[in-house]
Amino acid sequence: MKKLLDIFYSYEMYLSFRKDGKLFVDAESSSKENFEYNNVCKEHANVVEKYAVCLENFRETVYKSDNVESMVAFFHDKNVISECRKKIEALGGIIVVQMWDNLEVMSDEAGKGKALVSLAESLGLSAD
Repeated sequence: MKKLLDIFYSYEMYLSFRKDGKLFVDAESSSKENFEYNNVCKEHANVVEKYAVCLENFRETVYKSDNVESMVAFFHDKNVISECRKKIEALGGIIVVQMWDNLEVMSDEAGKGKALVSLAESLGLSAD
């Protein structure tokens, strides 16, 4: 986890992570100005606004967290996304999904099922 985070933090980017079906974000970085600076898409910004847990000590927390389900990073310079992806893939054991504006990473043993069940429960919906 530390090596992955070291790679991410070597770039100018906005990072969020999911654990136990909850989305965690950096309280200091979750502003409209920072979203614009780091090319955070409107959809992600809306999810952050409505559902995210804002952490004052985000960086410290993410470095100490176990069982992180996924991370999403949006980059100030979109030209570095492929470079970052290659560095992360070299670590092994990590699934990396590259979109035009971000990278999503998760353990090759993880899935989005837990997050979806938690979201459904928070919305009062059946997980079925």
